[in-house]
Amino acid sequence: LRRSVDYDVDTYATQLEQILDQKIDILTELRDKVKSFRSALQEEEQASKQITTSGSAAIGPTDVVLEVGPGTGNMTVKLLEKGKKYKLQILVGDVLKTDLPFFDICVANLPYQISSPFVFKLLLHRPFFRCAVLMFQREFAMRLVAQPGDKLYCRLSINTQLLARVDHLMKVTLHTDRPTN
Repeated sequence: LRRSVDYDVDTYATQLEQILDQKIDILTELRDKVKSFRSALQEEEQASKQITTSGSAAIGPTDVVLEVGPGTGNMTVKLLEKGKKYKLQILVGDVLKTDLPFFDICVANLPYQISSPFVFKLLLHRPFFRCAVLMFQREFAMRLVAQPGDKLYCRLSINTQLLARVDHLMKVTLHTDRPTN
């Protein structure tokens, strides 16, 4: 009693190849996401080092740091590590509608729609603070640092530069620029 098996080798082989192609696509996408995540972590580390250790933004042991929109808390941890004594106080609310406390340094990553109002809120804040390191959408940042004669030079550029020294510190790629709102 021998039965013959009725199957189409080419059909099964084609189906298997399609399944394998799908799996390869999924793994390739996953690999790309891991690479992107690694790159984002490296950029975040670079940015946090620059923010916490360079120039007037270097954090001293007695400095009060205001971090707006702390997101996942990665930068918060770096900021807290810089002081010999620290106290974490969390304020919840709309930063534009809240009276800002005293601070020496402000660190923020802001959504585009509140960038201009927040800059002016900071510029009018008293007592004066020493430094603010702010992450903005590139277009907005370029308007802040634009010089007379630049096509981006505008009222925002004039008013901001009249009241503060404005520098472009670094470009951050899109995948690391994730405001918290």
